[in-house]
Amino acid sequence: KLPRPYCLTCFNPLGRLYACIHCVYLGCWRGGHIQAHLAQRDHIFAVDFERCLVHCRLCNDFIYSHELDKAYAVESRRVHDMLMQVYEPGLKRARYVDWRPSEEEAGNIRARTRVQPCSGLRGLRNMGNTCFMNVVLQSFAHNPLLRSFFLSDRHPRHECKRDACLSCELDRLFSEASLPLLYSGRKEPFAPNNLMQVMWRASTELAGYAQQDAHEFFISTLNLLHSSLEGNSSGNCRCVVHTTFAGELQSDVTCLGCGNVTTVVDPMLDISLDLNSVARTNNDTNSLVDCLERYTRAEKLDASEYTCGKCGSTTEAATKQMSIRRLAPVLSFQFKRFEHSIGASKIETHIRFPETLDMTKFTS
Repeated sequence: KLPRPYCLTCFNPLGRLYACIHCVYLGCWRGGHIQAHLAQRDHIFAVDFERCLVHCRLCNDFIYSHELDKAYAVESRRVHDMLMQVYEPGLKRARYVDWRPSEEEAGNIRARTRVQPCSGLRGLRNMGNTCFMNVVLQSFAHNPLLRSFFLSDRHPRHECKRDACLSCELDRLFSEASLPLLYSGRKEPFAPNNLMQVMWRASTELAGYAQQDAHEFFISTLNLLHSSLEGNSSGNCRCVVHTTFAGELQSDVTCLGCGNVTTVVDPMLDISLDLNSVARTNNDTNSLVDCLERYTRAEKLDASEYTCGKCGSTTEAATKQMSIRRLAPVLSFQFKRFEHSIGASKIETHIRFPETLDMTKFTS
């Protein structure tokens, strides 16, 4: 087992580490040591150790490099294949090869490609209180990663032999609804009857025409999609669900007596955010940034709620702070719009969100 990497200045392994591309220095972002190193040595580029994102000191921002992305993709696939030989040695998996068109093929693509005019999107039929399902399916239809997966025949439904396969129904949604119909100008709605029946058979709590929770349907759909694609549960799953929606949450509990930090990392497919009670009572609005700041704010734990694993103290209080250790390519937020006191009531306050969201200060 390899030792855990740490900052070469403060020796902290938890401060979001960056590796300098120009030399062998490894420094943390939270303590400012990687920034100081780049400025002192007049180095320009550093790469995020966990996420392999390249940061430029001159731009003070992350940059995109096609060559680095390609090298990272090749290496990630090689490591994944090597791990799968250890975790699941007898499982046969399809091998995918990058395709680049020849000059003749590229010419045929250019000659036969026609840009369709913007004529509006085709809607989904409400089949009896199924608006909760339609809003999730519309978000899937506009997700570029899911769309690329199914439209590139990564799960061709005509070759699948599974009964009641959700992947087949999503493949039908994208092939029959997303491109030729949703953008074709046709006005009649598309009815995902088969998909709804598959979900009914897999999740009895969602069966029937009663109104359901969109978040519950979203999570149930992702779990069933993961199963239908035969994804693994080893923590290194490369199915489209986990490569699109999966991230990691980090919980740091600090003992106020001895300063010991206990870190727990958990997988996540979405983040559930509370709404501000003060804003609700004042009929004010919440913002997504406010909700994230409350979510990642340190909270104090009483001595009765925590026992330090280092000093064994049961009398000292502690602080607990949540952060995002690894961001998902598509990060999903769920707002807790129902509160339960005497009875259940819905929180109708508006949520403001920016066009672009910088998640740096909310990450570990």
